Amino acid sequence: MTPAPNADHFGELQAWDPATGKKVWQHDFKTSQLFGSVTATAGDLILVGGTNDRLFRIFHAKTESCCGKQKTNSGIMAMRCSYEVDGTQYIAVQSAGASTRNASRMRWPARLRVLRTTCRKAA
Repeated sequence: MTPAPNADHFGELQAWDPATGKKVWQHDFKTSQLFGSVTATAGDLILVGGTNDRLFRIFHAKTESCCGKQKTNSGIMAMRCSYEVDGTQYIAVQSAGASTRNASRMRWPARLRVLRTTCRKAA
């Protein structure tokens, strides 16, 4: 895959305000398309996986600032789960080492990663 002429990135994550219909912010992925799902939480966090660099990222919904990232065994295609225990937010996400087609040659077993966030709701 090659980017369009004069493009400075492959993929992007956009945040839109549904009340105004306007784009609030955009995060560009310089070397990868964004091929995974995106989850928004009640705590104003955006959870993103599914890039070639295998990073799972946490963004503040209102500011675009990246408040956390974690390298995984593979790109994240599965939906993640967010839950709270005693006032602390946790995120669980599956990371597998190969596609179903290549499961017999899997180098890494599928893993469930659970991350504790320290991100705070933006003002």
